[in-house]
Amino acid sequence: MSLLDMYRRNAERKREEIAKLQGDKSREQKKRADLYAKLQSASQALNSTTSQSTIQSKRRDIERYQKELADIEKKIADIESKIANKYKELNSEEKKLPARRSRNLKNDNV
Repeated sequence: MSLLDMYRRNAERKREEIAKLQGDKSREQKKRADLYAKLQSASQALNSTTSQSTIQSKRRDIERYQKELADIEKKIADIESKIANKYKELNSEEKKLPARRSRNLKNDNV
């Protein structure tokens, strides 16, 4: 196994890791959209009700949704950070490929 093959495999693995992280990010964004819909619904219900118990219940729901949204936002930010790091790693691996190719060509010509 040559170094060139190793660099190619490393680059491919980084691409696969990036794709997985982007899928994770998409799932979290879907959760966020669903929570925004629930939050909107709870807010509308809160504004349209007069029952004290329902008002308290909807306020608790809204607080819970807001906390869940904050957690999801944090997860999305963490995933974006991981994606950025993987792109840096991929870039580093891809920079090694041309240098290794030229060394292999030089060795073959000698």
